[in-house]
Amino acid sequence: MTRDLLVDGVEWHVREVSAASVPGTQSERCLIFDSEMTVRRVWDYPAGWSEMSDEDLWHLASIGRASTSKDTMAEIVEAGSHPAVIAATEAAARSSALLAQIAIMRATNRALRDEREVLLQNCRETRDDMRSAIQTYAALLRRDGVPPERALLLIKSAMRSGIESTECGEVEADRLVGDGVSWGIHAYFAA
Repeated sequence: MTRDLLVDGVEWHVREVSAASVPGTQSERCLIFDSEMTVRRVWDYPAGWSEMSDEDLWHLASIGRASTSKDTMAEIVEAGSHPAVIAATEAAARSSALLAQIAIMRATNRALRDEREVLLQNCRETRDDMRSAIQTYAALLRRDGVPPERALLLIKSAMRSGIESTECGEVEADRLVGDGVSWGIHAYFAA
């Protein structure tokens, strides 16, 4: 039997499992509450746990969490427990630290993804502004009677002059000039 809970926007899966092979077991069976970032084990629970309300079932997880706090684990270790219990405690602490690191990495990844989206949008807007400037320049050249060959050279020259003042790489600069020439030619003959 598995139950799903939604607590504070976090989805939890609850299931009853055998604890026969768990070091330091407190019972033959236990309830496991797991979410994307956390796993909790509850030893003391009623037989009809699957029929409990979501609130009461979550209360069990909260009680189970309090009973396996770091202080309780420290008491077990200091009391000269079995090496398997000590190893399990160390594994739990390491897992907790790793999960905290994962949470930080996910948050950082989200922030970088959001920053990337802002940069891409800024690039699109800048590119649109550049296209508009080139089209306006090409239309003015046509209106002033500049022949197409000369207009093409002037557009290329203006673009190269603008690109020289940036740190744009050669491949990107050539691609940009190619796009600018295309926009200028279309605008010149459309004017």
